[in-house]
Parts: sequence; structure tokens; C-alpha cells
Amino acid sequence: RNTASAPAGQGSERRPPGPAAPRRGGLGGNRAILIAAAVVGVIAIAIIAVTQLGGGGSSTPSSAPVTVGSSAGAAAPATPLARGSVTVSVLNGTTTPGLASKVADQAERGGFKRGQVTNAADQARTATTVQYAPGQRGAAQQVASIINVPRISPLDANTQAIAGPDAQVVVTVGSDRAQQ
Repeated sequence: RNTASAPAGQGSERRPPGPAAPRRGGLGGNRAILIAAAVVGVIAIAIIAVTQLGGGGSSTPSSAPVTVGSSAGAAAPATPLARGSVTVSVLNGTTTPGLASKVADQAERGGFKRGQVTNAADQARTATTVQYAPGQRGAAQQVASIINVPRISPLDANTQAIAGPDAQVVVTVGSDRAQQ
């Protein structure tokens, strides 16, 4: 096209004054970048939280039974355990009378404070168990060693309710003790 012969105003590239056309770029283009950065930040925080607060790297969950003498939680206590200050309750998980009392006597001879001795809710237990309240894993390992039980586990709320609020270690005697 020949712009020299066109009259002024026709074929011109000028636009009449009026509302401005929307611009490309600006905040609209940056929105995707801001969202992506926020997602990356949230993921980074989640990873840090899981690895730092969740223990990150331990292959043994804290609720898993621990074999007595195992290296799980290998940090040795700084001070020796004062057995006389640890209350051990014993529940009879069988129908054999006096079985819990015999095991409580063993723990008491080992230096532990005798706690409640009573029947368990389930009296069809086949294996003797040793459970511990928070902070009492070391005491439970020692009790388990005294009565020759290979594993310990954290104390559940139902067993704690039967054993009493002062029980720090709870032994539930199974029928494996009836033969001894």
C-alpha cells in the first residue's frame, strides 16, 4: 500500500484516544511464577518438618516392639536407673491363680517397686509382655531381662487404666509362665 497518497487519518497506524488496551505481562504473567514459588516453598517446609520433627531416618517406629538388648535407642542413660523409684505393675493374663504375684515377686527381688497386681482384661494371653510408660524404656528393658521376656513395647491406654496411674512398667503374664 502507498501511504503517500492516502489522506491523513486513513490507513494511519494511530488509534483514537480512548480506554487503554490491556497490557500483556504485568502481574498476570508473574502470577504463575508466584504460585510456583509458593508451592516449592510449601514442599520445602514439609520436607524439613518431616525430617526434623518426625525423626527422619529412623527405620524403627517408636511404637514398634524393641528387642531387649537391641541397639534401638542405643544412647545409654547418663545416670544409672534407680530401680526402687520405678513402679512395676503385673497383670495376670491367664486363669492360673497367683501367676501375676510370682512375677511381681521376681521384679521386686530385682529392686523394682511393686505396683498393682491384678487380673488383665484378656485372660487368654499366650505370651508374657512388658510395656513401658513414656520415658521408662530403660526400666522396661531391665524388667524384661529379669523375667526373661524378649521384647518390650510402649504402654497402651487400656493396660495403663487397669494397671493404675502410677504404673511405669506393666508386665502382663501369659500362659507361657504357667509352665515354668
